[in-house]
Amino acid sequence: MLQNEAVKRHYHDTVDAKWQTEMEKPTASVECEWNRVKDIIQETSKEVLGYREVRQCKEWLSEKTLELMSKRREYKSRRKDHPDMAKHHNYLCRLVKKSAKEDKERYIQEVCKDVEKAKEHNKTRAVYEGIRKITGKYASQVKSVKDDQGKILTDPVKVKKRWQDYFDKLYNDPNEVDEDYLETLEESSNKDEDIPPIGRDEVETAIKRLKHRKAPGVDNITAEEIVAATQGVGLSVIHRLCKRVWEEEELPTEWKRSVIVPIHKKKDKLDCSNHREISLLWHSSSLLICYPPENKEEDGGNTRRGPGWF
Repeated sequence: MLQNEAVKRHYHDTVDAKWQTEMEKPTASVECEWNRVKDIIQETSKEVLGYREVRQCKEWLSEKTLELMSKRREYKSRRKDHPDMAKHHNYLCRLVKKSAKEDKERYIQEVCKDVEKAKEHNKTRAVYEGIRKITGKYASQVKSVKDDQGKILTDPVKVKKRWQDYFDKLYNDPNEVDEDYLETLEESSNKDEDIPPIGRDEVETAIKRLKHRKAPGVDNITAEEIVAATQGVGLSVIHRLCKRVWEEEELPTEWKRSVIVPIHKKKDKLDCSNHREISLLWHSSSLLICYPPENKEEDGGNTRRGPGWF
């Protein structure tokens, strides 16, 4: 929705008014600052953008077909009352099948036309999205998993515990650290060098480098919302937050959390090792963790922060 200029302007004006109030408040702890920033973006998105209604049935079904399905549902419970009810129920079943087939054919034709137009205008993303709508296969959710011994677990609590143990073992390196070797390493010669604070231009560059059309983290705030919310006063608010995080060397607690989604690769779906993992991070934390500006020289030849501030 933020691609619409009118909606984007309304979103910017609404969030800017809230940012003005936020800038007037005294600075607080990193945790409190982040919670206020998060609440403002979430409240504005709820007011301006709202929530997308998830349709329970197929998107290509028309209102006519849905109405026929509703009537069929009514006669299904009454078909044993009288032979005529059963006949009418069978008649509605045929109508639903015929109408649904026509709807699907019409939907495929419309998608194909959109793909052709997108191809003419060299819109590769739209082409692949259209093809995926027609030919895409959606994997079913795996609700059971095997334990270390190969036994199948079906209880939701045990399945969750099994995934937790698997990821703990995968991400926590069991190799011991050689303390004697660490003592032989020379200390950095520039540890006492004064590092300049995070500049407003650095935060602005990091925001511009956020990747769009990516799934949000636990806070449900997308990169597009962050970009739209920081066009004006919001940039100063985010800069103040990043500056506090950098100076106090403390990340908000929520930034340390992520959602790990297992995606099946091949072979047995019940085997945890046959899945690859993706982590859904908070896009706001990416400003400091994943997308810092590249190195640049300051006056006097001193080098500024390189890739990876934290």
